[in-house]
Amino acid sequence: MEDHQYSSVKYAAGKEHCVGYHVVDEPGGAALQGVADIMRQYREADPTRYPYTNLLPSYAGNAWLGGTYREHVERYVALVGAENMEYLSHDFYPFQSRGNNTGIFADMEVLRSVAYENGKLKTHAFPQSTAWNGMRMPNIDEMRWNVYAYLSYGFKALSWFNLVCPGNSDTEGEGFRDSLIYRDGIIRDPELFAAWSELNWEIRGLSDALMNLDTVHAYHTDNAVSGVEYLPADFFIVPNGRAEFVISYMVAKDGTEPYMMLFNKSLRRGADMEFFVDLSTGIEAIEYLDPYTGEYIPMDISEGKLSDSFEIGQGKLYRLKGDFALSETPPEVPSVDLASGLYDGPQTVTITPSVEGAKVYYTLDGSYPTAESTLYEGPIAIGKAGEASFHTLRVATVRGASISKVLTRHYVISDISTDGSEAHSLAKVPIDKVLSVGNWSTSGGKISLKGGADNALLNFFIDTSVTYENFHATGHFRFNEGCGSNASAGFFIKASEGDGHLYVGITRGGNLNVYCNGKRIQLPDVQGKTVNVLDGFTLCVTLAGKRLRIEANGQLLSETVSDQFAIQGCVGVNATENGVFTAESVYFTPLASAAPEIQIAMTKVQDDPLTLVVNRGISKEELLEKLPETAKFSDEEGKTAGYTLTWEMEELDTTSGGTYVLKGYPDIPDGSLTVNPLQLSLRCTLIILHNPDRTELNDAIYLMASLREEDYSPETWAEAEQAYENALGLMDADVPQNAVTVAAVFLMEKINALNPTGIDFTALDVAIASLKAYDLSGINNETRNAVEQILAEAEAFSRTGPVTQNAVNDLVAQLTATEEALKTAETVTENNVAESGCSSAMGTTCAGIILTTGAAVALRKKKETQ
Repeated sequence: MEDHQYSSVKYAAGKEHCVGYHVVDEPGGAALQGVADIMRQYREADPTRYPYTNLLPSYAGNAWLGGTYREHVERYVALVGAENMEYLSHDFYPFQSRGNNTGIFADMEVLRSVAYENGKLKTHAFPQSTAWNGMRMPNIDEMRWNVYAYLSYGFKALSWFNLVCPGNSDTEGEGFRDSLIYRDGIIRDPELFAAWSELNWEIRGLSDALMNLDTVHAYHTDNAVSGVEYLPADFFIVPNGRAEFVISYMVAKDGTEPYMMLFNKSLRRGADMEFFVDLSTGIEAIEYLDPYTGEYIPMDISEGKLSDSFEIGQGKLYRLKGDFALSETPPEVPSVDLASGLYDGPQTVTITPSVEGAKVYYTLDGSYPTAESTLYEGPIAIGKAGEASFHTLRVATVRGASISKVLTRHYVISDISTDGSEAHSLAKVPIDKVLSVGNWSTSGGKISLKGGADNALLNFFIDTSVTYENFHATGHFRFNEGCGSNASAGFFIKASEGDGHLYVGITRGGNLNVYCNGKRIQLPDVQGKTVNVLDGFTLCVTLAGKRLRIEANGQLLSETVSDQFAIQGCVGVNATENGVFTAESVYFTPLASAAPEIQIAMTKVQDDPLTLVVNRGISKEELLEKLPETAKFSDEEGKTAGYTLTWEMEELDTTSGGTYVLKGYPDIPDGSLTVNPLQLSLRCTLIILHNPDRTELNDAIYLMASLREEDYSPETWAEAEQAYENALGLMDADVPQNAVTVAAVFLMEKINALNPTGIDFTALDVAIASLKAYDLSGINNETRNAVEQILAEAEAFSRTGPVTQNAVNDLVAQLTATEEALKTAETVTENNVAESGCSSAMGTTCAGIILTTGAAVALRKKKETQ
């Protein structure tokens, strides 16, 4: 630290109104080390106050920042030390002349996370309230949006930029204009100023609470911008339907009292919103902090929902009450105490959540359970007395919009005894009431095969006048001596129309045989399963719509769904080979209904996310032609299928450059059993090129390229060269207009700060002194004015900035030529000039002076351009 700086700090340290020390605004990456050194020295000189530096936004470009934006900010904090700064500050102005720059969210996320990870530093920013080159004046909705965007990310200090235009006029400097207040104190727009004042009071009303809170997460609900955190599906609060919100989770400095802020980030419309609240997380109440009264107002969440209204860009702060525990792990599957199977009579099912207090939802109709399904609140009754029925129970834990894996159980409730005991329902047809046909005989409650042709299908139908569509059949079968090894016994269904039929049986070797319409079917889940047939076997077959369930000796052999099983017809027992065969305790009973068709959920997008680069102003119709029409999705059964996509782009503004995220949702055909409860979509990162005007940047680059390194000091040349490299990097980069404008301003600042060291000004000083010594008293006024003008231009010639030796030499030549013309000219009076004009001897002199004056004017214009 220089002595004068040290003295200044010591002087300010003794003043009560000194709050800190401003070091520099927007240093580039190369300057961070020097800035950090000064900040630490200031801190050492005055430990009671903090130095302050404002950082660049990301659109300054990686070349100027010295890396990515996160690397730039992290390096700054590491060099300075978090203990040596009070605020981590930056500026980012989103309201551009050609649209809005939503990249502000990515910058805020970098500052929020870096500050949080470094001792929860306070953060500072500049909401936009003026216009200048490349930027426009925001309206009150946009100002509100800008403020609450920062507050949702936990920023602690906000400074409006600007309330009054800097400079002496509204066009000075970078072209500042349209601020809230003119420089003479007149309010530009009283209505806007009144709304802005009310917004300030609203922020003030939240300040006490917000200053004690840190934003742990700032989640976006719509995945519309890049570089941010997206709302987890299992978060404790999620919107009911589509929403453009930031949901911030905040915690008090001492770790108590969790809060949340809901910020409507839409710049197009207000919103009446409903959010689902997961009360199993321990939330007992949610209270809204009224910024105008300071009171906490209870919100109604009794049904697990929160409803509220939001203006464009408005945020609202809420306090969470109860033994709240934020879970960031996916919910687990609940447990069910009754396994799938065949049961004699009604049953009761108890479900136990994987986490105490978690919400469990269930369905009995085969649909996929979600938060819109039936909430489990106690044991579930399955089946009715005296009625055979098929039931499918599906259960899942639901937290927010996140659903655990689904547990599915299938139950057959039968009033048929499977152990051969007395039947207890009139719905069955006992053996002594069946028809005796062909080689079959019935006696003593048994059906026996007397004999028949080899390899023949020998069917014994109960009653051909009775048909079944959904039924349950059970019977005890025995292979007697004389049966071959390929003998098979079981149940046969003959379609009432056409030749369709279905056979389900067990072979003498204990294997399952299933034939449909004469063709053997290899079911996928019976591999390696055999049945012990030595003492006979009990076979249970349930046909419920398209679902075929086969159980033998209490073992589930298969449960398969297929369109080919949808057969309606008469039912009987069957043998496939000549020999002695006995079946006993055979019963048939119709089911109350078919088994429900099971909805299958999509679980993954098979196609990779894509990136699309387009020009600003592209129409949505042209954009759709560039996006894929279909994508592949897989489901929970592992099957993959292609679906037509519907791309969401209602809120997309293609007139603004930037990076966005588009989502293509699968169009599921009507009547399909496939569902998309997780709202899977194909994602496309859309980059809309900004196409900025680079005229000023190009001029600055051209000027810098015309200079020679050896003419300037190494320090100033290095800074100008870095700005030059950054400017070159932006010539072909996709960056907003403001980034280009800032780069041009930076480069010109560094060019104008160049310190010439290889330039010889001796001849210029001599020429100026010589011309100043010339006696002009005897010449006419016009000539005298011209000479004085060239002298003034020469004396004002800058000795810093983009000075070249050629420019100095040219000016020396002009001064010398002017003096030579004066020496050789005849002295004429003003009257003589008025009467006769320049004499022949003076003609050359006049021409020389006029030429020199023109050169001076040209020199002045060149300097202004530079």
